Amino acid sequence: MALDLPAEVLSQIFTLAADEDLIFQYALPTSLANSSWFRHAYEDWSLRTPQEAANSLMRRSYGTKKALMLTCRQWYCVAQEHLFRCLYFNTPLKLIELANNLEDSRDATMGEGTPLGWWTRRLHFHRYSNQKCEDLGITPQDMHLALLQVIEHCPNLEIFHVEWPLQEAFGEIASALSKNCKRSLRTVYFNVPRNELSRVIWALDSLKFIVAAHIEFEPSSAPSSSNNDYFDDEDNVNLGSAFEYQLNLQYLYQLSIGGHAREFLEQASEWFLPSLKIFSYNTGTYTGAVPEAILGFLKIHGDTLEFLDLDTNLPLEVAKILDMCPQVSTFAFNADCRINLLNPGESEVANRPKPNITTIGLHGLSLAFGVDPLASARNETSVRLIQRTNDSIMAALNKRNFPNLQRIRALSRPMLMALNRAGQPNEENGGMARWAKWWDASALAGVSLEDCTGDSLGNLPELPVSSLDDDGESDEYEDGSDEEEDDDDDDDDDDDDDDDDEDDEDEEDEDDDEDESSDSDDEHILPSGWKKLIPPMPEENPSARTTELRELLKECRAMERQRLRDASMLPPSFMMMMAGGGGFPGAEMMPGFSGADIPTAVGGMGFGFGAPR
Repeated sequence: MALDLPAEVLSQIFTLAADEDLIFQYALPTSLANSSWFRHAYEDWSLRTPQEAANSLMRRSYGTKKALMLTCRQWYCVAQEHLFRCLYFNTPLKLIELANNLEDSRDATMGEGTPLGWWTRRLHFHRYSNQKCEDLGITPQDMHLALLQVIEHCPNLEIFHVEWPLQEAFGEIASALSKNCKRSLRTVYFNVPRNELSRVIWALDSLKFIVAAHIEFEPSSAPSSSNNDYFDDEDNVNLGSAFEYQLNLQYLYQLSIGGHAREFLEQASEWFLPSLKIFSYNTGTYTGAVPEAILGFLKIHGDTLEFLDLDTNLPLEVAKILDMCPQVSTFAFNADCRINLLNPGESEVANRPKPNITTIGLHGLSLAFGVDPLASARNETSVRLIQRTNDSIMAALNKRNFPNLQRIRALSRPMLMALNRAGQPNEENGGMARWAKWWDASALAGVSLEDCTGDSLGNLPELPVSSLDDDGESDEYEDGSDEEEDDDDDDDDDDDDDDDDEDDEDEEDEDDDEDESSDSDDEHILPSGWKKLIPPMPEENPSARTTELRELLKECRAMERQRLRDASMLPPSFMMMMAGGGGFPGAEMMPGFSGADIPTAVGGMGFGFGAPR
């Protein structure tokens, strides 16, 4: 009987039931991690990002743990420990309540038991709006004090993921992390002002065992002068003694930065990062002199990189960058940025063949298919220049420059959303012709042309209304889409059973409905080369054996849909290819760092890489 199981066995079962083996992975999602389609309650299709899928997974895990706690007394004692392993917040009020509960728990144990914060391995705070805090009567100082108090109670914290801006409180928070959990911490996610760079350097220096880090640099939080050009890139950030400090982060495997990070790149060029394999930089709206800083950083650290993602509209010397990174197998850049031309129809993206590169991701492409609703507000000349840049870059992604290229992935979610709303590329301004040209060239070269979901570019979740039959061919993509994402309720996943019942009813309705589409209708729906509907076999009087086989086929299809629905909720960033015994450089020297927790297969789906064919 279940009640006779020892606590150690129950703990292992609860770990699997609550998806903790996925939640506590150290890797951060990259731009190559698959997004997934889902449908809002008001029937509009949207894309779920890998991080949103992770948030949903943590909420669902929380609901599972609560249900386990309420089963019986024995399960309550074991499940309570699991409940505090991952602390996920999407409202400021919950953080303050938890800080008080942890304080009460420590006072209740009085040194004779284990306080609840001792079990915490992940602290994840979703970004919130300032208006929400004002409505709740919570000040930023209250939030900072509560966060410091929580950190003080979590000596075994491994993942610190806080998306809301830490502002001037970052120094105190970094000091608390260094004091309480510097030997256990493996992953950090910071959002700081750029004038806090010196504190970022000292924080990284104290957290020597981290393997993954994301740092978002926002504009300086407080003006140092009345100069109108305060936010320009020419402003100097006062680093003090941190200037050109030699950091030694020998275990850092993944580094992701964003925003105003020019000064950070200049300082990081002098650091010792022997294990760095994954580097990502998204400039956002920042237009500072980052191309030179990127070249300086890659000149020192490019030799070890195997994944490189540079999302910026600023002009880049892509060919020179790839020469600095000979081991890169996955490369992503913005297809709208200006790149020198090798000839009138092809960009200069490689000085020599790059056999190691198998996957190329393209940011941008918002104007390529003529479906951007804001394109009409832009200058026609600039639109044509960007489209010409897109064409010349796609022409350069060939087997001559990349002999082992397997896939090209369009990474822009807004572009795919606009494409889905339009139903197909625009024929009038050449969008359809451009898609057909790219598709034919990729197919001829044996390269897969994909979108950010990992599906072929052109497979949309829903055809235009005129092309849908009564049964709705788009049910294929309804992976949990009947649920509306609600970040304001931690308990929204307690209704999973009801959702599953609704899904089963939808599947029965889908199987019972009759598809009356015909070949002539399909040819009228979309031009040749775009997605077409396949008509079903004509109805007949089935025998008993045929009916039995059809029922078995229905069950198999239902099981497959459930499998895909569950898989779509998990971003590939959680599917790290793990191997016992380590393999990570210096793993045997890391105290408290088990080899099984170290990513050993660079290029696996764990960091958002495309799956090998």
